[in-house]
Amino acid sequence: MSTLKDRWATIVLAIATALAAANVGQILLTHAHYQSWQHISPHDMTAVHDNWASVVDTVIMPLAIASAACTLALLVLRHSRVPWWTVGTAAAIHAAVFITSFTMWAKWQHQIGNGGYVRDTDNTFSVPYERIMDTHWLRITLMTILALVTLAMLLRATTRKTHA
Repeated sequence: MSTLKDRWATIVLAIATALAAANVGQILLTHAHYQSWQHISPHDMTAVHDNWASVVDTVIMPLAIASAACTLALLVLRHSRVPWWTVGTAAAIHAAVFITSFTMWAKWQHQIGNGGYVRDTDNTFSVPYERIMDTHWLRITLMTILALVTLAMLLRATTRKTHA
């Protein structure tokens, strides 16, 4: 028999799974966007980066915050069929995404935005751009694992065991 807490937990898990999946799509689009920067002239890069910053503020951050809020809610509303370690894993992954986003990628994006360049004067990639492209796989991996963990929790919560 399902309790009221389990029902709410299932709703939050469904929302968390949808948001985590949206984050995976968003981070893959972000990666494609980053790759396109190498084809943008230094003159145009400032405008491109400024527009990108507005997307981060209006789409990416609200999505990330809503996703993190769902994960935090799951710490309180853990479904009775969902092990604690899976909720803890999701929370740890979220923390890793936020910490690395603000300490690494946001800093490098800011450096690109302030300098208005992806390439140095000798036409090689700038250090901040190389750092983003060399490490962005980590962000993609973390967000993909988070989506899979969240989906696993939802499946565990909604799949009934049958006893023979």
